[in-house]
Amino acid sequence: MFDKTLELSRWLLSWLSPDWQEALAVPLLIFLLLVALTVLVHLLPVVDRVLAPLGSGLAMALGMVLLLPEYLCTTALRRQRRTVPGILYTYGDGVTGLVHLGERFSRAGLTGFTTIGKVRKLLILTALAIIVATGNADSCAAQGAGCTPPLSAWWTQTRAMVSDEPDQPAPSQPPPSSKPAPSPTPTRKKK
Repeated sequence: MFDKTLELSRWLLSWLSPDWQEALAVPLLIFLLLVALTVLVHLLPVVDRVLAPLGSGLAMALGMVLLLPEYLCTTALRRQRRTVPGILYTYGDGVTGLVHLGERFSRAGLTGFTTIGKVRKLLILTALAIIVATGNADSCAAQGAGCTPPLSAWWTQTRAMVSDEPDQPAPSQPPPSSKPAPSPTPTRKKK
């Protein structure tokens, strides 16, 4: 995702000079990811309305599958007119409690992320930081030792563009001296 978005931001900036493309590609990438995550977080209530019934149904179906061994054991023991051990009832109660807990989580859903503004902002910023950090780390994984991560390349390029000092002094200029400049000698005024 990180590499594809970085390619998109470079394509969007293709009308600029290569130096400016490199300097603006990463900030544009972060902006695009921020917009995408903000839209996604604002769509969470819609996703929640779709997933809540599915989660509740999944909890019930899983509960039925987990109760099947208990049902088979108790049915077989009752047909033989034997008493059912208490551990089977405890197991059934535990599974029922898990089903109710699953339904409760399903009803709660994603509302905490969508209704509280601070949580929403924290979710967006955390997801953005994780995407940028992992994307930057993974971008050079397949290329080997000679690769420069995008954030590092961007920082070097941006520093070079805004730096007042040239990388190397021009040949016609002498290198800067580390000695202090001599102080001017006072002269007498003639009358």
